[in-house]
Amino acid sequence: MIRNLLIQFYRTYLNSLVYIAPKFAAKTAMKLYTTPRSGKLTREQSEFLSSATRQQHQHDDLTLYSYLWPGREKTILLAHGWESNAGRWENTILKLKETGYSIVAFDGPAHGQSSGTRFDGILYAECIKTIVDFYKPSTIIGHSVGGMSSIYSYYKYQFPALEKLISIAAPSEFTHLMDNYKRIIGFNDRMMNAIYTFVHHKYNFDPREFSSANFAASFEINTMVIHDKYDDIIAYQEGVAIASSVTNATFITTENMGHSVNTPEVDKYIYDFVKPD
Repeated sequence: MIRNLLIQFYRTYLNSLVYIAPKFAAKTAMKLYTTPRSGKLTREQSEFLSSATRQQHQHDDLTLYSYLWPGREKTILLAHGWESNAGRWENTILKLKETGYSIVAFDGPAHGQSSGTRFDGILYAECIKTIVDFYKPSTIIGHSVGGMSSIYSYYKYQFPALEKLISIAAPSEFTHLMDNYKRIIGFNDRMMNAIYTFVHHKYNFDPREFSSANFAASFEINTMVIHDKYDDIIAYQEGVAIASSVTNATFITTENMGHSVNTPEVDKYIYDFVKPD
């Protein structure tokens, strides 16, 4: 009930405001879109993460927290999705420990123990670079927007130590995310054009060109894409597009595991992909 009333308010307010102050209306809409309302650690997650060595990192004015389970040789980095945190990887981490490698998970901005109030794919990609520069992982595993941001971060910075990347239930096209936002709130076309203009000016590139599939087309590293056929958050075709763009990508289709695909079966796929030869 309250959620529906808020949606109606923002629909009426912003669709009207855009005729008077388009830049402010777009800025308000994007602030609403990029402000997570959950994702802090639960007591159980905090207990699990206490088994790791916690490290503090600075990214501009943000304080980020990572968690390290030390091993030998290589390092695997885990990047969670929207309104989540490093604790969501507990079962995956327990399985990956069998590789003998070091495992690192971290809380994205405005999630877990990390500071901030805003979270978007570009900012997250920059934060991933900060963590990668510190740990120099050979594998990155990202879920949902964590997958999208990992793809973009590698595309932009070409981390020299990276050998493998796993994208789980990740979106491909920024425009599809915005189409979904438009549908949920009920924005008019003028409002959406104002949002695209605002994002273009903020990041200095056309948001219509932000495509995980296009970014990943240049990858030569071993890449795995995992997506559930009935994902009701990020459409299955997004995963198909990413996997199809990468030469010799390994594509895993699951069924009835939802958007999280956080299951022992998926953990086994991940383990088999990253385990020592």
